[in-house]
Amino acid sequence: MPGRQLHYFNDLEFPTTHIAILYRWLLQQGYHQQELLRDLPQLRDIINDADGKLAFSVQKQFMVNAIELTGNDMLGYELGRYIGEHSFGLMGYAVKCSPTLDKALDTLSRYFSLRNSLFELNKCLKKNECILKVEQGAEFGEVGPFLFLMFISANITLIKGTGGYLTSAVKSIHFSFPRPKSWSRALFPNIRVCFAARFNGIVFYEQALHNPIVSNDPVSLQNLTEYFDLKLSAKPGCDFIGRVRKAIIQQGNMSASQNDIAALMGLSPRTLRRKLQESDITYKEILNEVRTDKAISLLQNDKLRIYQVSEQMGYTNLSNFRRAFKMWTGKTFKDFR
Repeated sequence: MPGRQLHYFNDLEFPTTHIAILYRWLLQQGYHQQELLRDLPQLRDIINDADGKLAFSVQKQFMVNAIELTGNDMLGYELGRYIGEHSFGLMGYAVKCSPTLDKALDTLSRYFSLRNSLFELNKCLKKNECILKVEQGAEFGEVGPFLFLMFISANITLIKGTGGYLTSAVKSIHFSFPRPKSWSRALFPNIRVCFAARFNGIVFYEQALHNPIVSNDPVSLQNLTEYFDLKLSAKPGCDFIGRVRKAIIQQGNMSASQNDIAALMGLSPRTLRRKLQESDITYKEILNEVRTDKAISLLQNDKLRIYQVSEQMGYTNLSNFRRAFKMWTGKTFKDFR
C-alpha cells in the first residue's frame, strides 16, 4: 500500500518522545525497521536524538503506519501501559514522590508539557469529584483515538502503580471518540469507561485526593519541582502564539472571534491584541494557520469526501471553502490528496 504524501505547510514541530518509545517497543516485538519507517527515512536519526523534534504531520504518518502494520486499533492503550510501567521518566518519579494524589495531579497538570507538549492538562474540581481533562495541543485528526488511549492508559497505569489507596481512586474515564472495535471492559477493570463523551480525561473521587502515596519522598519531590520550574522558565516566552493556537483548537470553532479566544484564555481583548502585536503576528494569521492545519488533516483522511471536509470546517458552500483553502495555502485540494 503506497504511503500518503506528506505536507509541512504551517506544521508545528513537537518532541518525538512518544514516537521514539513506540518505535523501540515495536522493534522489541519483532517488527522490522524497514516496515516501521515506510516512506519516513528521516525518522531514523531523529528518533535516536533525545531532544529531537519533528513536524507533527510526519509523527502522525508514523502512528498511522504503526496501526496499519499491527492491525491493532488498541495499540495506543497497549503502548500507554508500557509507558506507565517502564518509560515515564522524571515525571513518573515526581508523581510517585508526591505525598497525596492531589499533589500528584497538580504536578502532572503543571509540568506535563515538559514531558510531551502534544497534550495540555487541566485539573478542575466539581461536586464530589476531580477531573483531569486532556486537551490536544495540535489537530490530532485520525490519530486522536491512539493518542488519547495512550495518554490515559499510561497515567492510569502510573497512578495504580503507586499502590496503596490509589488503586480505587479512579471513578471513570472519558473518551470523545466512539468505542473501538477491539475494546474490552477488562482493559480498565472496575472503572466506568465512557465513549463519545464531551471530553477526554480521568475523573477521580474527591475523597481520594488526600489519600497518601506510600512511596512519597518530599526531598526528591522538591528537587524535581525546582528542576521542572527551571525548565519551564527557559521556554521562550511560554510560546504565547502556541497558546493562542491551542485555545482556537480547544474552542473548536474555526470562525471563532478574537474576543471569544481572549475570553477563553482569561485575557481582555485589548491584552490579547497587545501581546500579538508584540509577537509581530495578527489573530487572523494564527486563525488561518489553524484552519489550514485542520483542513489538511481532514483532506489526508481518504474516507472523507470533499463536501464532508467542507462541512467539518464550518462551510455550507463548497465553492467558498475551495476559495478559502486556495487563499490559505496557495494550493488546491488535489495537491493534498
